[in-house]
Amino acid sequence: MIDSYIVTFVCPSNQALAYWRVEAGIEQIQQGITNSLLSQWQTAIKQTFNWQLQTTRWLDEQTHTAVALHFEGIPPATQALRQWEQTFRSNWAVDVAIEPQATYGKKQLLISDMDSTLLAGECIDELAHLAGVGTQVAKITHQAMNGLLDFEGALRERVALLKGQPAERLIQTVLAQTPFMMGAETLCATQKANHTKQVVVSGGFIPFTQDLCHRLQLDGHQANTLGIDEQGLLTGTVGTPIFGKQAKVDALQYYSQQWGIPVSQTIALGDGANDLGMILAACMGIAFHAKPIVAQQAPFSVCFGDLTTILYFQGYQKTEFKHAL
Repeated sequence: MIDSYIVTFVCPSNQALAYWRVEAGIEQIQQGITNSLLSQWQTAIKQTFNWQLQTTRWLDEQTHTAVALHFEGIPPATQALRQWEQTFRSNWAVDVAIEPQATYGKKQLLISDMDSTLLAGECIDELAHLAGVGTQVAKITHQAMNGLLDFEGALRERVALLKGQPAERLIQTVLAQTPFMMGAETLCATQKANHTKQVVVSGGFIPFTQDLCHRLQLDGHQANTLGIDEQGLLTGTVGTPIFGKQAKVDALQYYSQQWGIPVSQTIALGDGANDLGMILAACMGIAFHAKPIVAQQAPFSVCFGDLTTILYFQGYQKTEFKHAL
């Protein structure tokens, strides 16, 4: 049986290369994809999968930093595709995605994590830093996001360390100090212009998802509730039920059903272990600069570029990008 595949290559911007550390020995491409390089990559795909190239489409025709190749051939095992991508990324600082043409294209629902995904930081770590317990909380966060601790227990443990702190002052300070992730505004503005529904789901807290939802003009948000007493102090508790890994999977299903969007038209985006469920449940589940446990299992990964890479993976051209909401 012959099938069709789209292979997308995206070179990160110089700004992204400077922001995220690239391991030694991985070659960076800062002047665009040359014809020689593209021919080399095409040949490697042909030889590995015995596929035949049909068409080449530049997604950024001006700088040649993003391209989509259409191949036809016998479907290999999914693991073989993921292995080829991983091997490619170990040699080149270029993000790559291989997707069957049947599911390729612009999606109708984007559901995303917040911390270290749409926001360039972990809000609970920032709260803890202001409260003077940053080191203890950051260590727990690192272990939880790498799947080494139970998420709910780790969240309760971290929030308990914030007990007695002035809630409003801490929350407003973190809101003011935490920037968007690189490419977040362009991603969300472009998806919005294409009438894509967008939701942020977080194991963090509602004040932050609510603010993010407003500033990026998203269509919904879900997160946890911080306990605050009558004096406006944090109680060191989290509202129940805790919004964790399974809740994110449930949210993907809920919004998909609410808006009548088939799973084949969904993207899930995240970086931590509690995002893995929804990443695996979506049609295009993407690990974004993710922890190893997530990157190893996710169907797609962005390891070098910013959030605009998600647009290229769907086939958007650079000329379609919107840079303001």
